[in-house]
Amino acid sequence: MKKLLTLGMIGLTMSLSAQINYVDIQPDYHQNFSADKSFDLDQDGSNDLTFSLTILDPQWDVWLTYSTMGDLEICTDPNDYGFMRQFTDSVFLDTSLEWKSGNDLAMAYLTTGAPEGRWPGVEDKYLAFRLKTNGEWLYGWMRLSMHPKVNSITIKDYAYEASPNEGIRTGQTKVDVRPTYLEESLPPSSPFHLRRTGTFYHVSSNHAEFTATLLSLNGQVMLEKSSATRLLEFNSESLPSGIYLLRLSGKSRSEVLRLAF
Repeated sequence: MKKLLTLGMIGLTMSLSAQINYVDIQPDYHQNFSADKSFDLDQDGSNDLTFSLTILDPQWDVWLTYSTMGDLEICTDPNDYGFMRQFTDSVFLDTSLEWKSGNDLAMAYLTTGAPEGRWPGVEDKYLAFRLKTNGEWLYGWMRLSMHPKVNSITIKDYAYEASPNEGIRTGQTKVDVRPTYLEESLPPSSPFHLRRTGTFYHVSSNHAEFTATLLSLNGQVMLEKSSATRLLEFNSESLPSGIYLLRLSGKSRSEVLRLAF
């Protein structure tokens, strides 16, 4: 059954609760000798993350590991022997990723002259972390570069979403508070779920396959995406301000709701 949720029924809401804490490390932290470096990410007086660089031979035998303290977890890659995962710009970080904590976990290493891991030689890539505060997760990123031989690392800045259980995009330093309809706009019985991060909208569904179609009020299709994985997202940044209809269509049910950008 199709349900039309109108402006008069639910009203326009604005997401103002999100808050991003951003730290620009000045000057950039550069390490090119065997040492440990710890970071108090949420600045509560306790260290959360430590990098350990061990250089036995700068051309042949170098190890870069990390350790988490307290309730910190790092995103790892289950398809890459559990190495710390590397991200590019604008990747959404949330609970759907693989998270891990522990001591002396592998980030990268050089053995017999051959580098291992995703990080050797990268410039301005991101690691993902999450901190637990009062039983809830805060998601964040850290930007860094690494020498191809693993024998130096430069850490530049980091940020985290201070609102519990809200995702963040790599490189994101501020919150967009454009008016929008939130997930509560959909009825509780709906098989679809909608949430927003900045100008990005994330749609999930109980249907294995579904389609999201964004239309202007005169019926023009502005955007259409299909998913076979129960998840999809779209970016409203390039759309003119106004009111749109979002039609979510699954195998046995459709929903239509209004979005205001």
